[in-house]
Amino acid sequence: MVSTNTPLTAELGFYDRLTIGKADEERQVTTLRAEGFNIEEVSAFVDMKEKIDRRIQDSDGSWLTLQIKGRDVNPTMTTTYKDILIDYYEPYCGLGHEYTTDGRDKVSNYDRFTCRIGSKLYLVDGALQKKVIANVMDEWEQFDGRVDGDKVLANWADKLYWDQRRNEPMWTESRIFKHIKVLYSKQYSNLQVRCTQDRKNRRPKLLIFIPPTIYKSEAQCFEMK
Repeated sequence: MVSTNTPLTAELGFYDRLTIGKADEERQVTTLRAEGFNIEEVSAFVDMKEKIDRRIQDSDGSWLTLQIKGRDVNPTMTTTYKDILIDYYEPYCGLGHEYTTDGRDKVSNYDRFTCRIGSKLYLVDGALQKKVIANVMDEWEQFDGRVDGDKVLANWADKLYWDQRRNEPMWTESRIFKHIKVLYSKQYSNLQVRCTQDRKNRRPKLLIFIPPTIYKSEAQCFEMK
């Protein structure tokens, strides 16, 4: 649970979230460099359009794309996040719906992926993570709860007012998300796929929560600097 007096990062304004995110990125880069990795900056275009945060040099000398993610740090939390968060669809109004759009983590063509969870920094091979995601999304497609939930989402989305200025629906807060079923993966212990609504912009999102323990020795783990 979280204190109602202290907002999560996701509940803050855009520039506050950007500031916090960039500071966390720099800490992760500092940690990786301290562990002996060579990290290269990328242009603003690559960051914004290609969803790549840095480049990291592989053992053979080649440069690989790197995506950086951090889980919320909040001292008022009595339980902390323990998983890697993947923004797969945003917005999500059901598979095949006209409003459904690929999320940042689906768009990103990363070779390596880092995620800070608490004081631990996990470095994961991108191909391995994408294989896990592809497998669990196959589960999601066959999930009865997804079929029922997609119908509810589509019915809700089709009735929304279209905002001409933003060129997207005028997203409204809805209680329907509390009733959309969560997929608990049969292939990977404690991995979940969940449809939820963004706290700030109210967009519906399809999120994948990956416990780093499923990677076992295949992911490197470092103490944050």
